[in-house]
Amino acid sequence: MEIFLVFPQKGEPLTNDCMYTNFEINANAALYAAYGKGRKNRSSMPRQYLKTCSCRTTIHQDRWTLSLLIPEPFLKKECGLPQLDETTEFYCNFYKISESPEIEHYAAYHPINNPTPNFHLPIHFAKARITP
Repeated sequence: MEIFLVFPQKGEPLTNDCMYTNFEINANAALYAAYGKGRKNRSSMPRQYLKTCSCRTTIHQDRWTLSLLIPEPFLKKECGLPQLDETTEFYCNFYKISESPEIEHYAAYHPINNPTPNFHLPIHFAKARITP
């Protein structure tokens, strides 16, 4: 499962070079988190934030579920987000993949209009909002 969030700066157009975060989690709750501008300029989430993500998964017979906290201090300090409230403009997408040849598949919450699978395209993320 992959979670992508982009927070364009106020007045900044949504492009593939905006600051965005990605969280990749497997059914065993192994977490990889990164941030940066564009696909090639990624940095790993600093350790002090990883500890507060409280990544948990539950494996059921026919599915698995995920719980993840995204630390607000990480979004503010590392990603340059000035505030996080109902006025915050952001975009997101969620992905599920399996690259095992016998069950290979790709799924996305919001469509990606690209000839090859590429989840690092913020211009294809869905607009979202925080509700009080």
